[in-house]
Formats: sequence, structure tokens, C-alpha cells
Amino acid sequence: MNKDLTETSRKLNLSIPLKLETARDSYATILKLGGKSKDQIGEMLGHSNSVLTEHYLTV
Repeated sequence: MNKDLTETSRKLNLSIPLKLETARDSYATILKLGGKSKDQIGEMLGHSNSVLTEHYLTV
């Protein structure tokens, strides 16, 4: 999937390449800025513990 996202980034001439990790980071950040709790975000990302979620919430 990252290969397809990289190709899309190239075609759109984006300065930052699209990757699954970037999408997850962005999703978590938007949820955090929207007022969702760490536990809610972790559940939405499918994390089994809050340590995993913390990685995505370093804004």
C-alpha cells in the first residue's frame, strides 16, 4: 500500500510523501485536537494499551 501512496504523492507533487504511518499520525492528531481522550483514540486505532497510543499523540 505504501508503494501506491508514494506513487500518488509523486503524481500530486506533494512535498511530504504519503505513507500509512503518516495517515495514522494525522488521524490521531485530528482526533486529539477534536477533544477525544487518549483511551478513545487508542480504541479507534485498535491499540491494546495506551503506550502504543502515546506514540501517535506527540504533537
